[in-house]
This record gives sequence, C-alpha cells and structure tokens, in this order.
Amino acid sequence: MNSGGSCWIQVRERFHTEQMKAEDYIRDLLAIPVQYSVECMIAIGYADEEKKPHEENTLLYEKLHFNQF
Repeated sequence: MNSGGSCWIQVRERFHTEQMKAEDYIRDLLAIPVQYSVECMIAIGYADEEKKPHEENTLLYEKLHFNQF
C-alpha cells in the first residue's frame, strides 16, 4: 500500500497565462478575498512513482543562506 504524500507548488511570481498571474487565477478560482496573497499550493495525494533522494555529494549547499544573505 502506498503511503500518502504532498508536493509544495510555488505560485508567487508565476504566470497562468502571459496576461494573468497564477496568484490571480487561483484567487478567482477559489474566491479568495483580494486582501490575501497566494504564495503556494500544496498537493496532497499518493505518489505515482517512488523517487530516490539526491546523493548528498551532489547537493548545491553553496546556494543556501542561513540567517543572512
């Protein structure tokens, strides 16, 4: 039996179409009041495939910043 999973999806600064931001599309679709921002969505379900984690020696730690830029 597959266990459940989730996937974080960035919405901020993405576009639904060339003329419409993804945030505006989602806000309209879900009737979210304009005073709220849509930063992301989280998909919840069951994985279609099992993926291996990246090898630690291939991770790009130089792109991480802790407590300052």
